[in-house]
Amino acid sequence: MGGCVSLDLSCDQTLKQTYHCLFGDGNNIHMMKPNLEALETTMQELRERRDDIARRVSIEEDKGIEEVVRS
Repeated sequence: MGGCVSLDLSCDQTLKQTYHCLFGDGNNIHMMKPNLEALETTMQELRERRDDIARRVSIEEDKGIEEVVRS
């Protein structure tokens, strides 16, 4: 005879997953404001790092140019 696929889902598990999806930490809409705040903070930290690295590179390039000019 043909193959048979059996799926056994308990109602409790389904309700737990649905509740968690709608009201838990996994709910992206529910967590949108904290996520946005965290993203803005991280973006500011990345901008500060970028500026610091650009400043350091510029200083090192200036040192290299000065050494070439002195040679």
